[in-house]
Amino acid sequence: IGIATYPNAGKTPESLCKHADLAMYKAKKGGKLSYCLFTDEMEQTQLHQKILEDAVQGAIKNKDFSLVYQPIYDLVSKNIVGAELLCRWKHKTLGEILPDEFIPIAENAGLIVDLGHLIFELAIADIVLLSQSQQQTLWFAINVSIKQFYGNDFIDLLQSTLEKNALPSSAFEIEISETAFTEETMLYDKTINQLAASGVRISIDDFGTGNLSLNRLNTLSVSTLKIDQSIIEKIEHSKNDNNMLNTFLNLAKNMSLLVIAEGVETEKQLDFLKAHDCQYGQGFYFTEPLSFSDFKAIL
Repeated sequence: IGIATYPNAGKTPESLCKHADLAMYKAKKGGKLSYCLFTDEMEQTQLHQKILEDAVQGAIKNKDFSLVYQPIYDLVSKNIVGAELLCRWKHKTLGEILPDEFIPIAENAGLIVDLGHLIFELAIADIVLLSQSQQQTLWFAINVSIKQFYGNDFIDLLQSTLEKNALPSSAFEIEISETAFTEETMLYDKTINQLAASGVRISIDDFGTGNLSLNRLNTLSVSTLKIDQSIIEKIEHSKNDNNMLNTFLNLAKNMSLLVIAEGVETEKQLDFLKAHDCQYGQGFYFTEPLSFSDFKAIL
């Protein structure tokens, strides 16, 4: 239920209905049996969202987004084996806008597929340049909204682009957040398995934060689990958390899956992960996300 009261929330039937609707939208985010009273802040938030929505649309059209590289390291040798490509957006008047803000806006506005195609286009251009100058084989991870799997456009785009640029499918790792795996998204499982069958690696991102069942994980052609930073940062602080992390690592080992620890920041975390056979990691302990030129330089 959304509630708007006269006269503070509006003096006409139209404004009261509009503001009650805004309050109801917020109440829905609280789950069933929730209610919300309208406040002026909600209208300001909606206005801000509309401004950003228009800005995102313009930024996609003008290709104002850029990529940075978060290197992925072999925890034993400390060699770089790949990188996660992260999207960045610097608005000319609003400044740096974080992905946590613009990605949900793009999803809600129906722009996530266009944004995803742009990120993929930018990534391919960089990866082609790297493949021409580097001897070692690297893999590149790109986070994809599960909404991009609607229809076959994404698979067709990926496969045709790889063929056109003579890039191996194994050079790509598609990351899908564990929180995306709900009952409503089960119809995309077939598409995920088709991608994997083409040689593209599939990774479950933010593992440990969602509700992906073991049964469903077993039916997906997944190659990698990325343990969420919120779990890694609790290493050495709680025995229960350490046991949970060790359970994840054993699960991956028993299912022949690779494991990447996200957000590694300390020597203690690194030592724990190595002692429990975690193969790969990324985070500020090694380096912060790098520009293309800086990433190329440290290779």
